[in-house]
Amino acid sequence: EKKIIKFLIWVLLASLFHSSALFFVLAYPLYYIKMKQKTRLLLLVLLPIPYLNKTKLFVALCNLFGYSYQITETGAFMFLIFLVLLYVFVTLYEVEADGGWKNLLFVACILQTMSGINSVVMRVGYYYLLSLPIVVPNAISGIKKGTDRHLVSIALGLFFLFYGLYSIINSGWAEAYPYSFFWEVV
Repeated sequence: EKKIIKFLIWVLLASLFHSSALFFVLAYPLYYIKMKQKTRLLLLVLLPIPYLNKTKLFVALCNLFGYSYQITETGAFMFLIFLVLLYVFVTLYEVEADGGWKNLLFVACILQTMSGINSVVMRVGYYYLLSLPIVVPNAISGIKKGTDRHLVSIALGLFFLFYGLYSIINSGWAEAYPYSFFWEVV
């Protein structure tokens, strides 16, 4: 259902919280691009290009939009691998109606290639991850054999659980382990 005005109002409202939300405006036209399964898999071959040129792309985008963010190493490579594998999975077990959502997941993969140098790029990529709750369950339901479907569901659930725990324990952004109250961190 195409309702561009409603979509733009929501994006503008989100941009009141953080200006990076304006990059989600691109989601509307990207959602409606039609692609075949082979094309989706061939696009994966292009992912090393933004990864190898991430600093140049980041500086160019900052100059284009008038931002002045610093390049800082975020160590987000594992999440890139995870997203690419997830994209391959949802593409192989394709549900035709999910085409637009898979486009957004691929954009998240592209943005993740550059997120290793700045957390704002990672945040913009998170906007495009809105497709995950739709494409992953649909891809799982696309698996024909029932036992395989259950095994994949369990494996993905465990992966999300362990990756989440790993992220909480090993990254400082959550400050959840060891836990301390915000008034103690001064």
